Amino acid sequence: MVNNFLARLSDTQEDVTLREEKTYTILFYAKDQSFFIGLKDKDLVTARKEGEAALLDTLDISKEDACKLRVSLTVPFSVSENAAGVDYGLSFCPNGRSLPKDA
Repeated sequence: MVNNFLARLSDTQEDVTLREEKTYTILFYAKDQSFFIGLKDKDLVTARKEGEAALLDTLDISKEDACKLRVSLTVPFSVSENAAGVDYGLSFCPNGRSLPKDA
């Protein structure tokens, strides 16, 4: 069970931007009920922490509950060539992957 963030939105398009910040973007895809966190800052570790915390806050859920959701966390090529092309997931979930040290 998550906070009903869709109730706060004026339109219910398929792709909904939940948060747009300098260091990350969080999207919700209604079609497959998944979430996307895109890191936009070269300090990937900080951007990831901020994006993950914002997801938990926006949905008003625990880390354990977040791990039950479908969440992709990626880095665009324009931010880091070394880190792009990988779904890192949430750092605190069993399937979460570490960011590359040389990103």
